[in-house]
Amino acid sequence: MLHVSFAMTSGAFTDRSKTETRRFWKPRHAEKFRPGVVFMGITKDFRADGKRMHPARVIFCRKESLGDMTEDSFLRDGGTRYWPDRMAYIAAMGGPHRVPYVIRFEHLTLPSFQDQIVDEFVIPLANMALDGSNKSNIYDLCDKAKAFMEKNAEGAP
Repeated sequence: MLHVSFAMTSGAFTDRSKTETRRFWKPRHAEKFRPGVVFMGITKDFRADGKRMHPARVIFCRKESLGDMTEDSFLRDGGTRYWPDRMAYIAAMGGPHRVPYVIRFEHLTLPSFQDQIVDEFVIPLANMALDGSNKSNIYDLCDKAKAFMEKNAEGAP
């Protein structure tokens, strides 16, 4: 799954008020964000101890000059929660001549933590036991389940 860091605006992503983001990506990376593609929002890069938030689905991804940004688009991107006004945002992003990719998205509901555990680990473990899989395969999956639990325990209900 693709990940998008919302380090500066994670509060607006978490409360689902943010539905657009602007990125200075290389075209090859931006091509991955086609309409319908699901990505996971993260608080910051995993190498900096980032955490998963929830998934979102791309509505569109296209280049747009910061000078063409509408007030509505400014509000979708976090608006006055983070910047005093649209022009301050544009200045902070490098000026009206800059042309980032605009990604508009819709927020999705993360499946419950328990459902994820059952789907990814309990059912496969039961099937391995029924199929007579060797113990090392079962131990490997148990280790993955333990790592999953440790990594995601903070988001558990």
